[in-house]
Amino acid sequence: MERSIQDMSSQELLELAKLRRIEEAKAARLEYKEELNGLRQQRRELIKEHSKTINTIDNRIKKIRERMSPTGTVPSDTPTTGGNNISAAVLTTLENNGEMDTKQLKEHLGESNLNTANLSQTLAYLKRQGKVVSPARAVYKLA
Repeated sequence: MERSIQDMSSQELLELAKLRRIEEAKAARLEYKEELNGLRQQRRELIKEHSKTINTIDNRIKKIRERMSPTGTVPSDTPTTGGNNISAAVLTTLENNGEMDTKQLKEHLGESNLNTANLSQTLAYLKRQGKVVSPARAVYKLA
């Protein structure tokens, strides 16, 4: 049989209050834990959904880059630049001649009537793509 609050000593009331605080804290932790688990599950689902969307976009980007690639095939419905593809010409020149500096490249491409005004940007682009490397300053070769 439980005793009434009026019959309890101050020490017993203090112990009862401590037990009550512990129980309330456990209940609050349980609620937070459930909420946290729900949020984690929601986060996992969002990441999964976003990963699918990102993969779809990445695949589209890859296909576009392949179409833009200087060594890739140009679809028949894509207008060409009349053979004035500087990136492809640089790759072909380096393939045929090996290591060359920018002055030699410019001269060789100029003989082919190609516009070499943006040669440095083209070489930087090809380096980023991993198609050419620069073993020394202003010297390039195929990767």
